[in-house]
Amino acid sequence: MAEIINKMTHTGTDSVKTINFTNYNSSIFNILDEIGFEEKLKNNRKIIIKPNLLEIAPPPCTTDVRCIEAVIKYIIEEKQAAPI
Repeated sequence: MAEIINKMTHTGTDSVKTINFTNYNSSIFNILDEIGFEEKLKNNRKIIIKPNLLEIAPPPCTTDVRCIEAVIKYIIEEKQAAPI
């Protein structure tokens, strides 16, 4: 997840951030803060989240719903309920 987000917010340096996973809320908030994602949110009016939900299969074949929920919570908290 961190590698994907880092590519989306590419700032001219190729790096991958890693953290120790504790739970989705804490880990997603920590990694998004670590890469400065809140700054990227400030200039966007709408946000599209595209999870991998192509088939009825459990993670890791699809994106865990708890991960998407944590990303949405982060965006709402940082954007004060921006359209998602």
